[in-house]
Amino acid sequence: MNRALASAPDPQIGRRGRNRLRARLAARIVTIHGTRNTVLLDLSASGARIRATEDMAKGQQAMLTWSRYEAIGSLVWVEDGLCGIAFHDALLPEVLIATRDLDAIDRLPGEREPERTEVRAGVAGIRRV
Repeated sequence: MNRALASAPDPQIGRRGRNRLRARLAARIVTIHGTRNTVLLDLSASGARIRATEDMAKGQQAMLTWSRYEAIGSLVWVEDGLCGIAFHDALLPEVLIATRDLDAIDRLPGEREPERTEVRAGVAGIRRV
């Protein structure tokens, strides 16, 4: 694993103080409850938003891995099937750039993608049997 971290996030920046990279990548999260597959939905130098599992709770320590990268942090919120992780150490800009490039290649389909495919086919006059 590549532990490409920079200095700790600036506490003066506050919530939403950093730009977020929207993504849809396969990821894994390790908590005291074990290792789970998840989806990385957005990423910044100081944190990430992912799909949550039922056993996740605010305050848990977690390690998030995606591609060849990993970051350790704390779950700062969990609601509506999503959760936010604040990293203990900031990610390097190179990791964000590499993740952006990875998302362009390995982006997972959205949850509504099958529905969109059906609508496109209907508009084009293609019927599925």
